[in-house]
Amino acid sequence: TFFTMENNGPVPVTIDSIKSSNQVFNTSCGGITNIAPKDSKNCTIRFIPTSDVTYNGIITIFSNADEDPVVTLSGKGIAPKIEVTPSSTLAFGEVQVNSTDSIKVTISNTGSDVLKVTSITPSPKPPFDISGKTKMDIASKSSDFTYVTFAPTQPGDTTGTLTINSNAGKVTRNLTGKGVKVDWTVSPDTVKFDNVRVGSWTPAETLKVSNKGSNTLDLNITNDSCINLIPKSLSIASNRDSLLIAKFKPPQKGVKKGSITFAPNNPPNKTISYQGVGLQESLVV
Repeated sequence: TFFTMENNGPVPVTIDSIKSSNQVFNTSCGGITNIAPKDSKNCTIRFIPTSDVTYNGIITIFSNADEDPVVTLSGKGIAPKIEVTPSSTLAFGEVQVNSTDSIKVTISNTGSDVLKVTSITPSPKPPFDISGKTKMDIASKSSDFTYVTFAPTQPGDTTGTLTINSNAGKVTRNLTGKGVKVDWTVSPDTVKFDNVRVGSWTPAETLKVSNKGSNTLDLNITNDSCINLIPKSLSIASNRDSLLIAKFKPPQKGVKKGSITFAPNNPPNKTISYQGVGLQESLVV
């Protein structure tokens, strides 16, 4: 903006100096030193705030006039302010090798001016990446979001950094994730029990679960009521096997078919089938 200096007197006015009481306000008067009678001159005032607060000040004009006039000034600075959620490490936990997990990242502008996000970059890339926006213009008191992904290609721990650059400064977040290889089998894939009288248990059959993956395999096992399975849960270290004992008690005469389901800590589940035959003695008179 500008202010105008007018000389309403009969003699020239000599401007000695023009001073501001606050450095965020400064003047540019184009080297004005004299103002002829009945003449006027304009001076530009620049407001350069350093934070988003209200500033006050005065401009004083020193001259050979009887009084030194002042210009009262006031202005409020505006600035963006960035907040990022999550506010700490983006922890992906365990993710199966050759699969992808994602975490939503929300960027909020709690300031009073437009927040310009110029880049969102994870490192190392891969296995970390961005699925969504990498640049944003966010109005005051608004927010936007993107997704950081983790796609491990081999087992093991990975750490990294997410960097967000903007006109409100740089924000970083740590990244962590662990690639796990899930590879396990159950044998046999079909259990055939001996024929047995209705209400009686068959001899035990043995099942073997082999963990060929890179991490401990935790399993919960569910089955029909006519199956007695020991144990009902397993925890098998990498490259180890574990055995289960299964018995069958037919609830009625005839063929009975069903399934046993193994639910691991990292899906998918596996299901094997079983078959048994219930016999009923005939009474001959």
